[in-house]
Amino acid sequence: TMMPLPTFWSILFFIMLLLLGLDSQGCFIFSLVKYIPLTYNKTYVYPNWAIGLGWSLALSSMLCVPLVIVIRLCQTEGPFLVRVKYLLTPREPN
Repeated sequence: TMMPLPTFWSILFFIMLLLLGLDSQGCFIFSLVKYIPLTYNKTYVYPNWAIGLGWSLALSSMLCVPLVIVIRLCQTEGPFLVRVKYLLTPREPN
């Protein structure tokens, strides 16, 4: 059986995906703004190199997709909007 109003549900699904992405970005930016250095038992403050290593490990998994997007945009020729449209168009794999 088909769901009633399939267009309505597809629009709701798209809005959910959009809001989920915006919410995740908002939480990440909020955690950056309200950052407090980690301590152990409120006495030992971790060294800066350890905090930097932790942030590097966390960002290494988050920056992969935006980095590939920027690389592909730089490698493609033409005006910006034409490049974006070309990169968003599905193609058959070689």
